[in-house]
Amino acid sequence: WYQRRVRGDELGSLAGDPTLHSISGYTGVRTGSVAVEVKYQINNHSAVQEGDVEAAGASLDELKAVNDALYGVNITDQVEVDKRLSALEGVSNGLKVAVSLAVFKTACRATGKAQLDALKSVTEGSGTLTSPVPLVSLIGGGKNATGKNNMAGIGITPAKSSTPFPKFLTTAHTILDKVEETLHKKNSLPAVTENGAIFLSVDKIEAALELVKEAISEAELVDEVMLVLDVGAPEFHTEVQPGQGSAKKGQSTSRHRYDWVEGQLKVSEDLCDYLETLVESDGFIALLEPFHPEDKEGYEKIREKI
Repeated sequence: WYQRRVRGDELGSLAGDPTLHSISGYTGVRTGSVAVEVKYQINNHSAVQEGDVEAAGASLDELKAVNDALYGVNITDQVEVDKRLSALEGVSNGLKVAVSLAVFKTACRATGKAQLDALKSVTEGSGTLTSPVPLVSLIGGGKNATGKNNMAGIGITPAKSSTPFPKFLTTAHTILDKVEETLHKKNSLPAVTENGAIFLSVDKIEAALELVKEAISEAELVDEVMLVLDVGAPEFHTEVQPGQGSAKKGQSTSRHRYDWVEGQLKVSEDLCDYLETLVESDGFIALLEPFHPEDKEGYEKIREKI
């Protein structure tokens, strides 16, 4: 067949079903994560589409297994794609989810469908689909900030799922303005992250949390929003030999370590206890990436505690 390496939206006018040809990935130098690409065909033309999705890591054997399972599948048949991915053994759940999402996004671009419309057709018959509850990042930080705090940041979501999206955006904008005002009062000039959050360098996430709570209170919006903690644990995760690094009573056998405060490498149990304390004392409604994707014990412990 005649191959053209073009973006998917250039094939939108061609007739025929888009069938998957291959899944590929390239590894990021800084994060070690794999950016997923989807190659598909319409008639004798092919397109390579970046899936805008990253997986925590994938071996060549895993990518080969995914390719063997999905070769020739219609990329608009999400149910079949997910069925084949779910049946795979020896492939991480993180990669399965990343590939599923990458194929879904690619299919939307290939057919010109909005993602929510496409999702509605996929879930038809399983109940009423409504727009996802939005999340807005207020404070960003993390490993690249100058302070000792390595957690990614703090966000907000509506306290009521029925809150109209435009109204929530206005609420978020008001709170961001209050955060900036507070920082100016403290003679601190804020920077802005790529996603629009205020970039803040602090030694502990509690300092950023105090700032956000103060802004929400001054804006008189305490009853309108709930807090979300973007932990971003994969960014400050280290894999070690069991028994190495600090541990409770020296008994931990986990190979996963986290330094959410720079220079203080601790085990999953310690991070779990810390997150539990934050949830109980500050009312976080959700934790984003509380552990590394492969730290199954960490996820099990946090589910038991919260």
